[in-house]
Amino acid sequence: MNTVEENNILLDNFMGSKGEYISHKDIWGGEVWGSYKPNTYNSNWNLLMEVVEKIETVTDINSNGCFMVLESIGFNAKFIFDDGTRILKDSKGETKIEAIYNACVEFIKWYNEQQISAKEVKEQ
Repeated sequence: MNTVEENNILLDNFMGSKGEYISHKDIWGGEVWGSYKPNTYNSNWNLLMEVVEKIETVTDINSNGCFMVLESIGFNAKFIFDDGTRILKDSKGETKIEAIYNACVEFIKWYNEQQISAKEVKEQ
């Protein structure tokens, strides 16, 4: 699996989406196996903007009511708390969609790590 596909699966999981199920049939027409094709957030502005909108509704890990905001200038993008504090380094791309896509991937990786850390603290 390549990195773009892995990242699209990461975004699918965050969005609660399953992408597209592709059924593979044998020569008699019966289903033999199925495969999963993730959504193409890396090349579809509509799908990517849904991710941005969901991220922008996420409160910080301590539930302080501080929301994420996408900041994009040129081919650089990052998410920051709406109080102005930065949580991630700039994500770069050769195009604006690539920069925003990379920022979403970085945010979701960070967010998932925070969720795991918070869960471990609660279990102790």
